[in-house]
Amino acid sequence: WFNQFTLLSGMSLVGKELVFSTNSMDTVKGGKYYLLSSQEVKDATVKIMDGDTTVKELKVDLKRGLNTLDLSGLPKGQFTLKVFKDDAELQDVSLGRAGTVKAVSVINGELSLELENGELVSPSKIIYAGGALP
Repeated sequence: WFNQFTLLSGMSLVGKELVFSTNSMDTVKGGKYYLLSSQEVKDATVKIMDGDTTVKELKVDLKRGLNTLDLSGLPKGQFTLKVFKDDAELQDVSLGRAGTVKAVSVINGELSLELENGELVSPSKIIYAGGALP
């Protein structure tokens, strides 16, 4: 009974574009990436990293909530990022990737969301839901 109820409630997410937490950006696969900040931060430095090497550095003003991340000009590959304010790394800024839920399923008793790219994601990875994404 629980699995059916979980599946039915998960169906309300089908067709919705959500933001899921991620540890890296993939410019080969593409996609829209965001920074979710718990506070407003003026003149933050975003360092896009390939291992320990900084590939690109951006100066941004982060608003509280969802912020679009511009990946133009990056080479093809997988990258991580770090966000700094005055040389101190900010821990309360999360990297997220947008994805549209195509289907839901229950696997081993756990709800899974299938995204448009075929990736299966746990609902626990959702960091932003609501309204149209910027």
